[in-house]
Amino acid sequence: MTRYVIDARQIRWNAAILRRELHGVPVIGVVKCDAYGAGLLPVSRILLDEGAAALAVLHFHEAETLRRSGVGAPILMLTPAVTAAEADTVLRLDLTASVDGAQSCALLESAAERAGKTVPVHLMLDTGFGRFGWLPDETGALLRDLKRCPRLRVEGLYSHLHDAYTARAKDVDRQRMLFTGTADALERAGLPVGVRHLAATAAALRFPETRMDAVRVGSAILGRLSFKGSYNLKRVGTLEATVDELRWLPKGHTCGYGAGWRAKKPTRIAVLPVGWYNGFGCQMGN
Repeated sequence: MTRYVIDARQIRWNAAILRRELHGVPVIGVVKCDAYGAGLLPVSRILLDEGAAALAVLHFHEAETLRRSGVGAPILMLTPAVTAAEADTVLRLDLTASVDGAQSCALLESAAERAGKTVPVHLMLDTGFGRFGWLPDETGALLRDLKRCPRLRVEGLYSHLHDAYTARAKDVDRQRMLFTGTADALERAGLPVGVRHLAATAAALRFPETRMDAVRVGSAILGRLSFKGSYNLKRVGTLEATVDELRWLPKGHTCGYGAGWRAKKPTRIAVLPVGWYNGFGCQMGN
């Protein structure tokens, strides 16, 4: 049997550490991909208990699971709707949609019209990541797209930093200036953008000026950081596995792909049913 055992106390510890480090900035708890493998529902409930202002997911089935389990908190979809069925799901589940262009706006506008409702949306800007969003010089197109969609209620504006985990602070500052400049331009044009959120965990901890109105916190809740430094965060889980076999290897015998380990003396080893499937790749042994 192989299982990943999560200690909920450690998740609460990490949430408290992040609250302290972020000085009260509202947190959007990112629980995509089954909360990074730690369990969508339990992690979501802990984050909400610990004061998260909203949750964010990547897939519509994740939002469906949360709503069916009684989670009533705001849920931000981190990917825009690309089909009419997904747009209808946004309305049915009372989600906050991300929009990144004319197509996602039009799909949601049609769904909102069918439902006789308005739909809250967060606008996505591409300040350099190259994934989703209007470009900073497309504010005119953005305003035109939204003018055609009166049922979209803008509640937020966000982007994603591509370099917050490295030492290249200039790149972070460049994206931040692009983001704030575009946000200010939209507001001068008569479009209140609502909650501004640019920083995920790495930026929020390393570059306080990127925190703005909210921050998106994901894998740090599990004690994982993409840069050096611990902030006293704790790993929240351990992998447990049964031993398939115990055996002796003679001195000089190799073990694993690429002969990554060699016995310096007669050594007893354990064979465990754990590998690529569980997220463990090849690495050289000591």
